[in-house]
Amino acid sequence: MRGTLKRLSAKLDQSNIFERLSAHSILYNRLPEVVSSDIAKTREDLWRDAIRKIGSDKKILLLEFGVFQGYSMNVFCQGFTNPDSRFAGFDSFIGLPEDWNIQKAGTFSTDGRLPTIEDNRVTFVKGWFQNSTRPFLDKVDFDTFDEVLIHFDADLYSSTLYLLSTLAPYVKSYFCIFDEFWGHEARALHNFRQAYGAELEFFGHTRSHEELPIQVFGHIRLAEIYEP
Repeated sequence: MRGTLKRLSAKLDQSNIFERLSAHSILYNRLPEVVSSDIAKTREDLWRDAIRKIGSDKKILLLEFGVFQGYSMNVFCQGFTNPDSRFAGFDSFIGLPEDWNIQKAGTFSTDGRLPTIEDNRVTFVKGWFQNSTRPFLDKVDFDTFDEVLIHFDADLYSSTLYLLSTLAPYVKSYFCIFDEFWGHEARALHNFRQAYGAELEFFGHTRSHEELPIQVFGHIRLAEIYEP
Protein backbone atom coordinates (compact mmCIF):
# COMPACT_ATOMS: atom_id res chain seq x y z
CA MET A 1 0.00 0.00 0.00
CA ARG A 2 2.76 2.44 0.95
CA GLY A 3 4.61 1.67 -2.29
CA THR A 4 1.44 2.28 -4.32
CA LEU A 5 0.87 5.65 -2.67
CA LYS A 6 4.48 6.62 -3.27
CA ARG A 7 4.22 5.77 -6.99
CA LEU A 8 0.91 7.63 -7.26
CA SER A 9 2.36 10.67 -5.51
CA ALA A 10 5.33 10.73 -7.88
CA LYS A 11 3.05 10.42 -10.89
CA LEU A 12 0.80 13.23 -9.74
CA ASP A 13 3.79 15.46 -9.09
CA GLN A 14 5.39 14.74 -12.46
CA SER A 15 2.21 15.43 -14.41
CA ASN A 16 1.41 18.54 -12.37
CA ILE A 17 -2.19 17.42 -11.98
CA PHE A 18 -2.61 19.21 -8.67
CA GLU A 19 -1.70 22.60 -10.13
CA ARG A 20 -3.99 22.09 -13.12
CA LEU A 21 -6.98 21.00 -11.07
CA SER A 22 -6.41 23.73 -8.52
CA ALA A 23 -6.05 26.46 -11.18
CA HIS A 24 -9.12 25.23 -13.06
CA SER A 25 -11.23 25.37 -9.89
CA ILE A 26 -9.90 28.82 -8.96
CA LEU A 27 -10.44 30.30 -12.42
CA TYR A 28 -14.00 29.15 -12.87
CA ASN A 29 -15.21 29.31 -9.27
CA ARG A 30 -13.14 32.06 -7.63
CA LEU A 31 -11.78 34.24 -10.45
CA PRO A 32 -14.33 33.92 -13.29
CA GLU A 33 -13.81 37.59 -14.16
CA VAL A 34 -10.41 36.66 -15.60
CA VAL A 35 -11.96 34.35 -18.19
CA SER A 36 -14.64 36.91 -19.07
CA SER A 37 -12.19 39.82 -19.57
CA ASP A 38 -11.17 41.05 -23.03
CA ILE A 39 -9.10 38.67 -25.15
CA ALA A 40 -5.81 39.75 -26.73
CA LYS A 41 -4.33 37.71 -29.57
CA THR A 42 -0.74 37.84 -28.34
CA ARG A 43 1.13 38.82 -25.19
CA GLU A 44 2.55 41.82 -27.06
CA ASP A 45 -1.01 42.97 -27.82
CA LEU A 46 -1.86 42.62 -24.13
CA TRP A 47 1.23 44.62 -23.17
CA ARG A 48 0.26 47.37 -25.61
CA ASP A 49 -3.28 47.37 -24.19
CA ALA A 50 -1.77 47.82 -20.72
CA ILE A 51 0.41 50.71 -21.89
CA ARG A 52 -2.60 52.46 -23.47
CA LYS A 53 -4.78 52.00 -20.40
CA ILE A 54 -2.14 53.19 -17.96
CA GLY A 55 -0.97 56.00 -20.27
CA SER A 56 2.25 55.93 -22.23
CA ASP A 57 3.20 59.43 -21.05
CA LYS A 58 2.57 58.76 -17.34
CA LYS A 59 5.47 58.74 -14.92
CA ILE A 60 5.41 55.08 -13.96
CA LEU A 61 7.40 52.70 -11.84
CA LEU A 62 7.60 49.27 -13.42
CA LEU A 63 8.90 46.35 -11.39
CA GLU A 64 9.47 43.13 -13.31
CA PHE A 65 10.08 39.89 -11.46
CA GLY A 66 11.59 37.38 -13.84
CA VAL A 67 13.62 39.11 -16.55
CA PHE A 68 15.52 36.39 -18.41
CA GLN A 69 16.89 38.09 -21.55
CA GLY A 70 14.96 41.34 -21.14
CA TYR A 71 12.49 41.05 -24.04
CA SER A 72 9.39 42.29 -22.20
CA MET A 73 11.36 44.96 -20.35
CA ASN A 74 12.51 46.35 -23.67
CA VAL A 75 8.93 46.49 -24.97
CA PHE A 76 7.75 48.36 -21.88
CA CYS A 77 10.64 50.82 -22.08
CA GLN A 78 9.68 51.65 -25.65
CA GLY A 79 6.00 51.97 -24.76
CA PHE A 80 6.28 54.17 -21.67
CA THR A 81 7.92 57.35 -22.89
CA ASN A 82 8.05 59.63 -19.84
CA PRO A 83 11.76 60.38 -19.17
CA ASP A 84 11.12 60.26 -15.41
CA SER A 85 9.65 56.75 -15.44
CA ARG A 86 11.74 54.04 -13.82
CA PHE A 87 12.07 50.35 -14.62
CA ALA A 88 13.59 47.71 -12.35
CA GLY A 89 14.08 44.07 -13.32
CA PHE A 90 14.64 41.42 -10.65
CA ASP A 91 16.15 38.04 -11.48
CA SER A 92 18.76 35.60 -10.22
CA PHE A 93 19.92 35.21 -13.84
CA ILE A 94 20.90 31.64 -12.98
CA GLY A 95 17.50 30.10 -13.68
CA LEU A 96 14.60 28.64 -11.74
CA PRO A 97 15.35 27.71 -8.11
CA GLU A 98 13.15 24.61 -8.36
CA ASP A 99 11.30 22.52 -10.93
CA TRP A 100 8.27 24.18 -12.53
CA ASN A 101 5.88 22.14 -14.65
CA ILE A 102 8.16 20.32 -17.12
CA GLN A 103 10.96 22.87 -16.68
CA LYS A 104 13.82 21.80 -14.45
CA ALA A 105 15.59 23.92 -11.86
CA GLY A 106 18.14 26.11 -13.63
CA THR A 107 15.98 26.67 -16.71
CA PHE A 108 16.02 30.28 -18.00
CA SER A 109 19.57 30.82 -16.82
CA THR A 110 21.68 33.44 -18.60
CA ASP A 111 24.79 32.28 -16.73
CA GLY A 112 24.60 35.40 -14.62
CA ARG A 113 24.68 37.83 -17.55
CA LEU A 114 22.41 40.88 -17.39
CA PRO A 115 20.41 41.97 -20.45
CA THR A 116 21.66 44.88 -22.49
CA ILE A 117 19.03 47.61 -22.80
CA GLU A 118 20.12 51.05 -23.92
CA ASP A 119 17.88 53.03 -21.59
CA ASN A 120 19.20 54.86 -18.53
CA ARG A 121 15.82 54.51 -16.81
CA VAL A 122 16.40 50.76 -16.38
CA THR A 123 18.00 49.04 -13.39
CA PHE A 124 18.58 45.31 -12.98
CA VAL A 125 18.63 43.79 -9.51
CA LYS A 126 20.49 40.48 -9.41
CA GLY A 127 19.73 37.86 -6.78
CA TRP A 128 16.99 35.68 -5.31
CA PHE A 129 13.80 37.62 -4.67
CA GLN A 130 13.88 37.02 -0.92
CA ASN A 131 17.30 38.72 -0.75
CA SER A 132 16.86 41.53 -3.25
CA THR A 133 13.26 42.76 -3.12
CA ARG A 134 12.90 44.36 0.32
CA PRO A 135 16.20 46.31 0.25
CA PHE A 136 15.13 47.80 -3.08
CA LEU A 137 11.57 48.62 -1.98
CA ASP A 138 12.83 50.32 1.18
CA LYS A 139 14.48 52.97 -0.99
CA VAL A 140 11.48 53.69 -3.27
CA ASP A 141 9.17 56.67 -2.79
CA PHE A 142 6.06 55.27 -4.46
CA ASP A 143 4.19 58.58 -4.06
CA THR A 144 6.43 60.24 -6.65
CA PHE A 145 5.02 58.07 -9.46
CA ASP A 146 1.70 58.46 -11.25
CA GLU A 147 1.18 54.71 -11.54
CA VAL A 148 2.88 51.47 -10.59
CA LEU A 149 2.95 48.39 -12.83
CA ILE A 150 4.17 45.04 -11.53
CA HIS A 151 5.04 42.35 -14.07
CA PHE A 152 4.91 38.97 -12.36
CA ASP A 153 6.93 36.49 -14.40
CA ALA A 154 8.30 34.41 -11.54
CA ASP A 155 6.38 31.30 -12.74
CA LEU A 156 6.47 29.49 -9.40
CA TYR A 157 3.66 29.54 -6.82
CA SER A 158 6.12 30.10 -3.97
CA SER A 159 7.88 33.02 -5.68
CA THR A 160 4.66 34.70 -6.83
CA LEU A 161 2.98 34.46 -3.43
CA TYR A 162 6.13 35.75 -1.74
CA LEU A 163 6.25 38.77 -4.05
CA LEU A 164 2.56 39.61 -3.67
CA SER A 165 2.88 39.47 0.11
CA THR A 166 6.17 41.39 0.18
CA LEU A 167 4.77 44.23 -1.94
CA ALA A 168 1.67 44.63 0.27
CA PRO A 169 3.25 46.92 2.91
CA TYR A 170 4.78 49.18 0.27
CA VAL A 171 2.16 49.81 -2.41
CA LYS A 172 -1.59 49.56 -1.89
CA SER A 173 -2.76 50.01 -5.48
CA TYR A 174 -1.07 48.94 -8.70
CA PHE A 175 -1.57 47.53 -12.16
CA CYS A 176 -0.34 44.00 -12.68
CA ILE A 177 0.52 41.58 -15.46
CA PHE A 178 0.90 37.86 -14.87
CA ASP A 179 2.88 36.03 -17.53
CA GLU A 180 1.98 32.40 -16.78
CA PHE A 181 -1.33 32.76 -15.00
CA TRP A 182 -2.74 29.32 -15.69
CA GLY A 183 -1.42 27.20 -12.84
CA HIS A 184 0.93 28.44 -10.13
CA GLU A 185 0.25 32.17 -10.49
CA ALA A 186 -3.54 31.81 -10.36
CA ARG A 187 -3.32 29.85 -7.12
CA ALA A 188 -0.87 32.37 -5.64
CA LEU A 189 -3.13 35.33 -6.47
CA HIS A 190 -6.19 33.57 -5.08
CA ASN A 191 -4.41 32.71 -1.82
CA PHE A 192 -3.08 36.28 -1.59
CA ARG A 193 -6.60 37.69 -1.89
CA GLN A 194 -7.80 35.29 0.78
CA ALA A 195 -5.06 36.40 3.17
CA TYR A 196 -5.02 40.15 2.47
CA GLY A 197 -8.54 40.93 1.32
CA ALA A 198 -7.26 42.46 -1.90
CA GLU A 199 -9.70 43.84 -4.46
CA LEU A 200 -9.01 42.53 -7.97
CA GLU A 201 -10.03 43.87 -11.37
CA PHE A 202 -9.15 42.28 -14.72
CA PHE A 203 -8.99 44.02 -18.09
CA GLY A 204 -7.71 41.39 -20.50
CA HIS A 205 -5.93 38.12 -21.11
CA THR A 206 -4.44 35.92 -23.79
CA ARG A 207 -5.63 32.37 -24.33
CA SER A 208 -3.93 29.06 -24.90
CA HIS A 209 -5.18 26.63 -27.54
CA GLU A 210 -7.22 25.11 -24.69
CA GLU A 211 -8.84 28.54 -24.16
CA LEU A 212 -7.19 28.99 -20.78
CA PRO A 213 -5.78 32.38 -19.69
CA ILE A 214 -2.01 32.64 -20.03
CA GLN A 215 -0.99 36.31 -19.74
CA VAL A 216 -3.39 38.40 -17.63
CA PHE A 217 -3.63 42.18 -17.16
CA GLY A 218 -5.44 43.64 -14.17
CA HIS A 219 -5.33 45.82 -11.09
CA ILE A 220 -4.77 45.03 -7.41
CA ARG A 221 -5.97 47.24 -4.58
CA LEU A 222 -5.51 46.53 -0.89
CA ALA A 223 -8.34 47.34 1.47
CA GLU A 224 -6.07 49.33 3.78
CA ILE A 225 -2.56 50.76 3.87
CA TYR A 226 0.02 48.42 5.35
CA GLU A 227 3.03 49.97 7.02
CA PRO A 228 6.40 48.21 6.45
